[in-house]
Amino acid sequence: MTAPASTDPSELLALVGSESAALLGSALERVNSLAHSGRIDRAGLRALREEIERARRAAMLAQQISRIGSDRVRLYEEKVDIASMVKDGLQQRTREFENRGILIRQLLTPLTVVGDVTVMFAMTGALLDWCQEHARDQLDVTLELKEWPAKAMLSCAYPAHPPEQPDAGAPNAAHLEVNSLSWRLVEACARKQLLELDRREAGGKVHVELGFPKTLMTSVELETMLDAGPDDRPSRLNSRPLAGSHVLIVCARRDLRVEVREAVQSMGVMLDFVGTVEEAREFCAGGLPHAIVYDASAGASAMHRLMAELRTDAQALSFIEITESGKPLQVQSVGGHELPSVSRPSLRESLPTALTMELTRHG
Repeated sequence: MTAPASTDPSELLALVGSESAALLGSALERVNSLAHSGRIDRAGLRALREEIERARRAAMLAQQISRIGSDRVRLYEEKVDIASMVKDGLQQRTREFENRGILIRQLLTPLTVVGDVTVMFAMTGALLDWCQEHARDQLDVTLELKEWPAKAMLSCAYPAHPPEQPDAGAPNAAHLEVNSLSWRLVEACARKQLLELDRREAGGKVHVELGFPKTLMTSVELETMLDAGPDDRPSRLNSRPLAGSHVLIVCARRDLRVEVREAVQSMGVMLDFVGTVEEAREFCAGGLPHAIVYDASAGASAMHRLMAELRTDAQALSFIEITESGKPLQVQSVGGHELPSVSRPSLRESLPTALTMELTRHG
């Protein structure tokens, strides 16, 4: 296993053009059909929204790949509970895997590695997204400690299928490209952190393996460094971007929507907006975001019920409340879970802090 080679910029440009063009082409066909008939059913509307969302995600992935591959991006190494990160990522995508009819079998040994938590978060998410694009029937996810040399090894395997027999559940042919943007992001993150990455087909299965040389059990000196005080190493809660994280904003007020967008614009997160709690419930039925930020005036009790519903599938899903007044940032307990609350007057400073705290804590 070796570190992956860098992605050629022209190849990346061609790839994002191919994936987004295929998705937008399908969306355009639906729009033309709508213009002709004047009608669209709920399923068609949802499919149209998903195609546009995937096209936007293709652009965001390309942006992430470019940013992570840049020499300007510094890594901040710290302890990462890689087992919990992968487990939460699988739980986050439960509905998507179920909709594709993919059975998940996971065996995750509790292991801690060293890396940049933001890059690790992007990498594991991209790997699971790539598996979702290509796997069918079954996906085996394993995290174990290799004895020599001692290191954590993350493995994903699924039954191979011939390219001439595409998965009927795949959204379109562009996603059958094995070196898709999701895979290129995995490569970029692995290369940035000098991890070992291998993909091969053997025994009727596709295997992907990620090796983490900086597993804490292999270095007492590294453990000591990471346990140093805050003056000796970067804080976990810094303002570096969490590019690629998906945040749903539940807010009907246009002026507050603008303030939220401006507050998080430097973080590189993907934003979607809905106006009501019921619209948020419908949106999440098609796939869960990483965090939900909501205007308290939208109805706190209704939102608390939605929290309880969604957390039956995703315990790690984060919620952040925006209030008209109060402390800049405070944490309350709702249904046995911590709920950060930020006040509108301090939104520009407090919302990025709350999002970083929540997404890195659960990541």
